[in-house]
Amino acid sequence: MRRTEVLQGIRRMKFAEIYGRVERRELRQAEAAEVLGMSERTFRRWRDRYEAEGAEGLLDGRLGKISARRVPVDRVMGMLELYDTRYWDFTVKHFHEKLVAEHGFPHSYNWTRLALQAQGRKAKASRRGAHRRKRERRALPGMMLHQDGSTHEWVPGQVSDFTQAKPLIVDLPAGYVLGDKGYDSADFRDAIRAQEAVPVIPPRKTSPQVPCDYALYCERNLVERFLLKIKHFRRIATRYEQTPRAFLSILSLVSAFIWTR
Repeated sequence: MRRTEVLQGIRRMKFAEIYGRVERRELRQAEAAEVLGMSERTFRRWRDRYEAEGAEGLLDGRLGKISARRVPVDRVMGMLELYDTRYWDFTVKHFHEKLVAEHGFPHSYNWTRLALQAQGRKAKASRRGAHRRKRERRALPGMMLHQDGSTHEWVPGQVSDFTQAKPLIVDLPAGYVLGDKGYDSADFRDAIRAQEAVPVIPPRKTSPQVPCDYALYCERNLVERFLLKIKHFRRIATRYEQTPRAFLSILSLVSAFIWTR
């Protein structure tokens, strides 16, 4: 007896028991549906089938029937004949490409692969050994970077960029300094003005509303997009380099590569 048939028998017995408790008014329909793991509407449908046809009405009518989506036998045999006579030395991928391009084959690559394996034309690929499995990445400083100005230390040792904002702009030759709402601070704005630059930082809703050039602020996305591009290079995203000088060298190399593309 197949597993599906066993589950069908269990379902009929369980429903008959719950249905009897509903008839004796020990359970309401909603409670019975919850016990059976179905909606109340589905329970009513099963109840009607059970009352009309008995336990046989709960059987799945699809069991024992051939699926309408099953591939015809003659098409399977034709595919195998093509493989045996003309494409016996092709890989499954190239064989499927030929079937689609030259023979109008309507089925997927995965179906083709499984059919060839089931008929013994292709062997199943062996599982990778333990030495070939991809190891988990070793946690390194810099794998998680804060892009906001939150002052909370979410990860031990990883503090907000805002703590280094003022030292960063010392002697900075810039006319404008752009920052997101995380850098909304009167003290930081004063430090920017002391460098003879214009702060372009939008205020938080809970902060005093100060003027901000929002048209210029939109240009900040250029920096964000550049950071996204350089993080596509693994040596930068995971901070392989151990010294600031080596890291800056790789950063310069990647920047030049992006610029010349």
